[in-house]
Amino acid sequence: MPKVRNYEIEEYELDDEEIPEEPEQEDIDSLDPYELELITRMLVEAGDDEKVIKFIRKNIHYLKEINCIAYENLKDIKIVEPKYNDYYSFTDSLQIAREFIGFISPKYLEKFDRLFESGNMDVVAEPEKEDDEGYVNHAKADGIVRSDIHIPLKHNLDDVYAYVHEFFHTTNLGDLKSFDRKMFTEVVSIFFELVLHDYLRTKDVNQDDNNASIYWRLNSFANNLYGCDCILEYIYAALNDMNLDYEEKDDDEELSEDVDDVYYRVKDNVIYLISTLIAFIKFHEYKQGYIGLHNMLEFNERLEYEEDFNSLNYINANAENITEEEISSAIRFINQVLIENKNMKR
Repeated sequence: MPKVRNYEIEEYELDDEEIPEEPEQEDIDSLDPYELELITRMLVEAGDDEKVIKFIRKNIHYLKEINCIAYENLKDIKIVEPKYNDYYSFTDSLQIAREFIGFISPKYLEKFDRLFESGNMDVVAEPEKEDDEGYVNHAKADGIVRSDIHIPLKHNLDDVYAYVHEFFHTTNLGDLKSFDRKMFTEVVSIFFELVLHDYLRTKDVNQDDNNASIYWRLNSFANNLYGCDCILEYIYAALNDMNLDYEEKDDDEELSEDVDDVYYRVKDNVIYLISTLIAFIKFHEYKQGYIGLHNMLEFNERLEYEEDFNSLNYINANAENITEEEISSAIRFINQVLIENKNMKR
């Protein structure tokens, strides 16, 4: 199982005896009371059927530890603001995306082309909002999961990254209920962003533009570490303040609107933390020759139906457990080798 220092991912059932040690009272008092109340209610009202929340409750020490390790390794890295130089038309970015996806797998290129042909790829040439970002909507009807991809063009090389990132989210849908898919779909999309960067190093593109998208990913991750740290502190305190008068809801009851908002914010932050770290580590292993693209494609397909980390166990089968040194070396590798050593050839 993945572990950092002396922490490891454990089973999901929360044992009362394993709730974290009580924090100092002044630490709890410094937290916003309303936010603490919302997160406490979220932990209770989500119910034991929600495996992601059970994982967070069970592994709070582990999550705090890897968040801290990642922060320590990113805090001294000078992450420049992404700037792009060259203009890319709709045809330019689409052609590069298709070439890359075909390089990964001809079968995946067929899937990508079908998204365009079916009208499920919504490409906006002139977005009305400057901060409009790409996303994927999933919906299930008549037993079939449909994906709609929204891509607002920025007319720079990042459009290629957007195509690739969002497309890979559509390749591991299953029935949208798999625990592993919820936890690790971002691993696949971020991993193939890094492979795309590596691929474009051998192509006739502006390498400053190519690096800009990786700087954006590092910057996004660094910002998430701060937000995740705050959330983990709330959860840590909330787990020790469960004497509030809330009754756990039945599985078919919906959370209140405020609790629902914090519920998704907590899940998104923690999942992004874990997924980015695993993607960085897997890319490092790929470049060292420990795993191949075929391993990651198999991992991706397993996400559709696997539960309880079985897909991650597959991809870790021939690798060391996730250690502090592995996190540190992966982050250093991405910063120093991919970005600073611009002349490195594969």
